[in-house]
Amino acid sequence: YWHYKTRGIAGSRSAKDDGKDVYDPKGGMNLAPRQHARVQPVGKVNFSDAYRAVCEYRQRYPEKAVVYYAQNYPEQAWAIVMAGGSGAGVKIADTTLRKQLVTMHVEGAADREDAKVLQSDNAALVYGLSDGEVQLTNLTPGTYLLNEIDRRTGEVIGKPQRLSVKSGSCTIAIAPNRICWVRRK
Repeated sequence: YWHYKTRGIAGSRSAKDDGKDVYDPKGGMNLAPRQHARVQPVGKVNFSDAYRAVCEYRQRYPEKAVVYYAQNYPEQAWAIVMAGGSGAGVKIADTTLRKQLVTMHVEGAADREDAKVLQSDNAALVYGLSDGEVQLTNLTPGTYLLNEIDRRTGEVIGKPQRLSVKSGSCTIAIAPNRICWVRRK
């Protein structure tokens, strides 16, 4: 087992900091995970670390289900979903969204810093990482509905906003930790 980790603020190394961005305990040492943590610092796992790890495995093994577990796993469940992972502890109340999620794939570069996007030809799920706008492309032209999803409860928030998709693309506003669901009407 291994995972990416965030080392913290540059230049603020502790005595135990090993200078690595990966927690990868050595094999064959006959140590429990808690004992490995004393030998090599575990570090903190953030959204980007979890997303990167799952996304790399999905790209390398697209036919396999990718599950992820590391320190503070429950807080990173949406990162796992947005990277195409399986078995994340995310509540999704809407059955249509659950069905559409299975058909979606990661869209865009894995190191994209404004948002993470899952998309199919008639739906998209966008997790905002910063304020701004995201352009969705490769959508089938037509009328779409835009809803926000509560990231804690998985419930659809408010009434849907209508979007008109012409020539396969549309632009939506994003904000940090805002989840937008775009689906064809």
